[in-house]
Amino acid sequence: MRETFRWNSYADQPHNVATRSERFRRHFRYLGSYFGLVAANVNKFFPGVTLYRKYRKQMYEKPVFIGRPFALSLSPAEGRNEEVVTFFLETGIRQGLVRIPSWEQDQIPRYAEFIDLLLSRGVEVTLSLLQRRDDVLDLPRWGDFLERIFGHFKGKCSFFEIGHAWNRTKWGVWNYKEYLGLAHQAFELGRKHNVKLVGPARDTPCNSKHPTLSCSRHDQFQKRNISL
Repeated sequence: MRETFRWNSYADQPHNVATRSERFRRHFRYLGSYFGLVAANVNKFFPGVTLYRKYRKQMYEKPVFIGRPFALSLSPAEGRNEEVVTFFLETGIRQGLVRIPSWEQDQIPRYAEFIDLLLSRGVEVTLSLLQRRDDVLDLPRWGDFLERIFGHFKGKCSFFEIGHAWNRTKWGVWNYKEYLGLAHQAFELGRKHNVKLVGPARDTPCNSKHPTLSCSRHDQFQKRNISL
């Protein structure tokens, strides 16, 4: 590839910088890691099926309280932050997700201003930290980004999401072991700053050999495995 990452400002996501044939070659190259992933999780299959059948039998028998099930993603808009937040509040939703790209860490003050506005209006904020290929190839760079974000927003944001759309190669992660590299960086720094981590989209059990993200509960930092 001539370039590792290119942002599409119209779609608000990366371009696919690699051709389909090149992506296929890369996946074929990492074929062994996929078999390893299956082997690492196969021992979870039968316990998972058993648990699924147990919960399925309980469907429609017990009421389930979900709490606040809805949230929206928001982004700061130059000179229009008040307008964005006003329209957001009209939905009745009080949980928001704000994405901060690693390549925009020089704009932290702009994001901080927007997040402070949301917090002042009673909105609970989760930060989604966006990675690119350069972060995968240079983990110290990724660590520096996390250090700045955790240091600046701890105590303000409820959760920090690690691993944004990591299963899509255009987001810079080409196999699950590369994602683990990003996640382990977050795990160590999360422990240091005592922040709550989530990701790559949901909390579910996985192979105990790969503890990735963790979560702070009752003032204690406890490891939590994430399904990969």
